[in-house]
Amino acid sequence: MKIRISLFILFLLLSLISFCQTKNDLYLTKIPLKNHFDPLIYNGGLQNWGFDQDQNGVLFVANDQGLLEFDGNKWVIHKLPLATRTRSVFIESNDRIFVGGDNQVGYFVRSDQGIQFISFKKELEKNNISANEILKIIKADGSLYFLTRESKILRYSDDGFKGFEGPGYIQNIFNHQEDLIVQVYNQGLFKLEDNNYLRIPGTSKTPEISEITTSGNNNSLIFCKNGTVFSFASKSIIKDYSKAFGEVNAVQNLSKGGYAVGTQNKGLYILDSNLEIEHHFTKNRGLTGATVKAVHEDQFKNLWVGLNNGIDYLKVNLPFRLINDESGVEGTGYCATTFNDRTFLGTNNGVFFLKATANETIDTFKLLEGSEGQVWGFSKVHDNLILNHQNGAFLIDDQELTQFHDIGSWLFVETQDPNIILGGDYQGVKYFEKQGQSWRFLKQVPNLNESSRILHFENDTTLWMSHGYKGAYKIQFDKDLKLKKGVTRFGQNNGFPSDILISSYKLNGRLIFTSEDGTFNYAQDSLMFRPNKFLDSLLGKSHISHIKQKGNDIYFIQNNEIGRLEEKRFGEYNKETAIFKHVNKLINFDLDNISILDAKNILIGAKNGFIHYDPSVDYHVVNNFQTIIKSVRILRSEDSIQTISPTKNIRLEKENKIDISFVSPYFENTEDLKYSYRLLPVDDNWSEPTSINQKSYAYLPFGKYDFEVKAINLYGEESNISRYSFEIIAPWYASNLAKIFYAILFLILVVLFPLIQQKRFKEEKLTLEKSKKMELEVKNKKIDSLYNENLKNELNLKNNQLTAITMQLLKNKEFILDVQQKISTAVSKTNSEKDLKRLVKTIDLELSNIDYWDQFSYHFEQVHGNYLNKIKDINVKLSPNELKLVAFLRMNMSSKEISKLMNITVRGVEIARYRLRKKFNLERSESLVNFLISLEKTQDT
Repeated sequence: MKIRISLFILFLLLSLISFCQTKNDLYLTKIPLKNHFDPLIYNGGLQNWGFDQDQNGVLFVANDQGLLEFDGNKWVIHKLPLATRTRSVFIESNDRIFVGGDNQVGYFVRSDQGIQFISFKKELEKNNISANEILKIIKADGSLYFLTRESKILRYSDDGFKGFEGPGYIQNIFNHQEDLIVQVYNQGLFKLEDNNYLRIPGTSKTPEISEITTSGNNNSLIFCKNGTVFSFASKSIIKDYSKAFGEVNAVQNLSKGGYAVGTQNKGLYILDSNLEIEHHFTKNRGLTGATVKAVHEDQFKNLWVGLNNGIDYLKVNLPFRLINDESGVEGTGYCATTFNDRTFLGTNNGVFFLKATANETIDTFKLLEGSEGQVWGFSKVHDNLILNHQNGAFLIDDQELTQFHDIGSWLFVETQDPNIILGGDYQGVKYFEKQGQSWRFLKQVPNLNESSRILHFENDTTLWMSHGYKGAYKIQFDKDLKLKKGVTRFGQNNGFPSDILISSYKLNGRLIFTSEDGTFNYAQDSLMFRPNKFLDSLLGKSHISHIKQKGNDIYFIQNNEIGRLEEKRFGEYNKETAIFKHVNKLINFDLDNISILDAKNILIGAKNGFIHYDPSVDYHVVNNFQTIIKSVRILRSEDSIQTISPTKNIRLEKENKIDISFVSPYFENTEDLKYSYRLLPVDDNWSEPTSINQKSYAYLPFGKYDFEVKAINLYGEESNISRYSFEIIAPWYASNLAKIFYAILFLILVVLFPLIQQKRFKEEKLTLEKSKKMELEVKNKKIDSLYNENLKNELNLKNNQLTAITMQLLKNKEFILDVQQKISTAVSKTNSEKDLKRLVKTIDLELSNIDYWDQFSYHFEQVHGNYLNKIKDINVKLSPNELKLVAFLRMNMSSKEISKLMNITVRGVEIARYRLRKKFNLERSESLVNFLISLEKTQDT
């Protein structure tokens, strides 16, 4: 009996737990964040057949028109020569990108010239192996295997290619625990071992397979195209999704457990590890199209989905989902609530509801009839749910609306009287009284005609109403809800920074007020508002437009960004904002709102519907990611641009400009990536993070440089550093050869410099001596010149004196002769002839006693340097009169002048001249005077 009672109690407890769990599990139809890439964006074909990623995380896609490459920044298509579409892609660990398509097989590899294609076509033809179309490429037992359209398998290894004919029509090939598994039509599965096909028993009736999972021997599953799932171990059906899935095209094991199943016509299914459907995404419900050709999970645990018309990127790893028109909710989100096993969402287009027991694969939100128009909120009062609408207030009963107020309504709050509620509307605060199952207007709070959107009771008798542009209003009641002290307005004069952007919220049971500059508490004792230092220390002083508390966590919207304060220990909070950067751009900034339905369902009003946030989701943050130097361009001039492979180091001239592009394939938030870089040895510090993914340098000094770059994601995590080295070559005069020349020249100069200096010193000494000698000669010449000039002047003076004396003597003699003649004439006419004759004789005696010649010869010899004595020393004998004649001729006197001085006739002078010529043996043509002058010069030398 006791055992039965215990079992019964246990049953009740389990039932209760099950009931509570069921009741607490709130279901909402939602879709993941998504990026869609249209064929016009990636510039390729419509269909996409396969995905793979290289070691840097760059994505490659087998596309109808070639191989697509996506680095997170842009798409590039690589065409296959002599081929159309690419059906398969597989990347080896050495980053050889193997591809197969129509009439082509080979691999792409990166080189100094960029990405190049190496074809196997000639090698296959050489070995007589045909491969018109490659459908699939996998790696097993260390080799690559290619499945051809001709139902042939090609094995590629270090030994080259080898072809294997199958035992029948080969439908597909798989890698199962490094074994190559082959499905042959109507024969089942085979394992290719030692070049032989070994049949796997019990698989002959297995439908055509899409994928064999490789998660382990016991957990390996066979997903068939018809939607059935087999156990690989037992070969038995464990799940039949043929009606749900339709035709299955692709299956991807998920790292978190479970599977992503892509179908031909029904989109993508997400299964948990127990093969239960968690999500179903299809056209207009999470996917852009319903046909899924390929699925790939990247390092961020998000899904790439190859569609029949483009590519979708589903961010299923994030704790965010969207509830929008694809979920049945239309318009901008303003409010959300749950009531009586239903979820209600309010938008500018009305109220949309969904039952908690809805089926995700079928049900979406439905419009509540009669609710069309702007919804402002939902009010839960005394077990009633009221719709606050632009057209008034409505009571919501199941799926029916009953209007009881016709003025635009904001909010209703309970009072201590269960039959009375207060409502804020466009024209103030009003009393409403319970009337049957509804409410009726009773009266209005007097002296308050302002639009009253935000109402909060501080206690049972004090109500606060906040107005976005006029401040906060305090309304006090007595215990019977009668107005006690009227309405008091508080604003800038009461401690607030201004009258605008004032709102009130309740945190931990206490009322706080937000303003355009921080948060405030009301101090009852001083009737003033004081800053809330605790919240200001956590959130700063900028405006908080919405704040809501759930348990110990606080959610807020500040500066158009969502955040969360998570309590770690009592009173200690961790501020989290990074993760919300994924959705900040989606927020509805008209009237910010956060609706907390339960611990796993936080709804944030969005421009299109709502953002769903589940804080319990353990999302994966990738902190080991790469930054790739994508390209290097050399700009030598405006018309000369050369693109260099980033794997090749280069040498540049100083006049060149280098442009380096880089990118990080952090697909989860490429729009929020920042880059920081530096150039060593120029920069010691990293640059400020920027979204620009290229950097240019020009006119760098010659030398070797290392460019380093890293990416920073929205979580603040930094990527691995990438480097690119280049060199600015020195000009010819600064080259190594020139430096060697300079060194040799320096050594030569060191050796020769003393010799050169010594030689130079000698030369300078000789030059100085020569200069001094020349100066001395110049001085001597100047002295000689001055002396000669003085001598000449003195000679000229003496010549002038000699001439003057001579002329004076001549004049005196003429005068005396004239006097003598006159006296002689007078004697002949007078009687004193005897006395006159005596006088004449006296004059003759006087004339004969005056030695004019001696005076003349004295001055002449001084002027002409003993000329007459020198004449006497030659071998020609001259008489005294001839010496006088020579002197007079040397003075260049005329014959007439000489005749007077010598007291002879002119004829006598000529005869004397003739005799002199004879004595000097002169020819007729020679001048006697010139001869005498030259004779003086000859004697001087």
